[in-house]
Amino acid sequence: MKMVQRALKHLNFDPKDIDGVYGKKTENAVRRFQSMYAALKDDGIYGPDTRKLMKMELQQK
Repeated sequence: MKMVQRALKHLNFDPKDIDGVYGKKTENAVRRFQSMYAALKDDGIYGPDTRKLMKMELQQK
């Protein structure tokens, strides 16, 4: 989970705590990331579609 939190921070969706816990702050950061893409539901769940688009964004940085 720390890897997801670090990725979110790198993409400017800072979850605040890099602690390995999928808490409210991490869920909120995932929601904010998801809101950039019409293809994603803003549900705060780090699923395969969210993972794919986060990986794509990281590769572009």
